[in-house]
Amino acid sequence: KFFTKGPVLFFSGLVSGLLLTGAILLVPDGAAVGQSVREKVALFDIIFQDITSNYVEPVDEEKLFETGMQAMLSSLDPYTQFENNLQAREMNVKANGKYGGVGLGLAQDLRDPDRLVVMSAFEGYAFDEGVRPGDYIERVNDIDVKGRNIEEVTNMLRGPPGTSVNLEVSRQGASSGITFKLDRRFVSI
Repeated sequence: KFFTKGPVLFFSGLVSGLLLTGAILLVPDGAAVGQSVREKVALFDIIFQDITSNYVEPVDEEKLFETGMQAMLSSLDPYTQFENNLQAREMNVKANGKYGGVGLGLAQDLRDPDRLVVMSAFEGYAFDEGVRPGDYIERVNDIDVKGRNIEEVTNMLRGPPGTSVNLEVSRQGASSGITFKLDRRFVSI
């Protein structure tokens, strides 16, 4: 085991390795890449594997990698940033104005911040299936969403067009939850 809890040693090795990995990944296949760069990338791989296998505490590999990538890119200038898959999808939605979803607008309930309420249900989508503004989101695909933020629940509802999602809501006056099977379609914003 090569690593202790010393964050300086840990992150300096990680950032160095990620910088080298980024350099190799940005060079197109077939381009002349020095052997020393390939050796450094191989060293990064060894270090990364050693950290994830032998560090004194469990390591979130994705967070470790994203932190290193962000550190590498932030060393270039203040504007270049790393986007993980979720952030890239959100950026794509904002840039293109369409996504696969069920046509719901959600908000956090002001009286109970752990609950999400339907603010709008678009015709041609969830509204046609019976979801109404004022419904409280209880479960998405049998997963309790109480305490989850809007972004998490929105991502649970979104997906490839043509797929479906199960939604359970509670409604004032209803004695029990109401379940809907909603088809995801392209939603333009």
